[in-house]
Amino acid sequence: MTVGAVLRPKNSRGALVLLPPPDLDAATLEAAEALAATEAKKGTGRRRSQRGSDERLEEKAEEIVGRRFISALLQIDKAAQAESEVTPPPSWVSQPDFVMAEETAITAQLAANEQQLSALRATREELLGNLNGAVTLKALLFEKGKPLEHSILEGTQ
Repeated sequence: MTVGAVLRPKNSRGALVLLPPPDLDAATLEAAEALAATEAKKGTGRRRSQRGSDERLEEKAEEIVGRRFISALLQIDKAAQAESEVTPPPSWVSQPDFVMAEETAITAQLAANEQQLSALRATREELLGNLNGAVTLKALLFEKGKPLEHSILEGTQ
């Protein structure tokens, strides 16, 4: 059973292609047998020793299978890119005459959300500062030496 998949994240132009492990040994064996049959028909196999001929056929078959495999991977890549390519919008699309009402409303909502995020970030920073000050008071219970002196100074301010 052959199983594969293509995963496409929503916010990305890329794709993750999952392939089953290829049986390159079987493909090489088939290619070598086809080459041997072709050479037998031509009668070119008689001149060389059987061992040298077999090694040469195997090397040639491995090269053929490698090229086919790389070609298949490139075709998969090309197909994945073709499905994910989006035509860039022309410059006239951003002109005020072509802005849709829904686009304007969503843009306003995004701007309001950004303001809220900025306010929340500022509040968070303030709270983190307050937390650090509160933790400093706990240091009076266990610090020694210079850190204790700094904690006393912080606690009395």
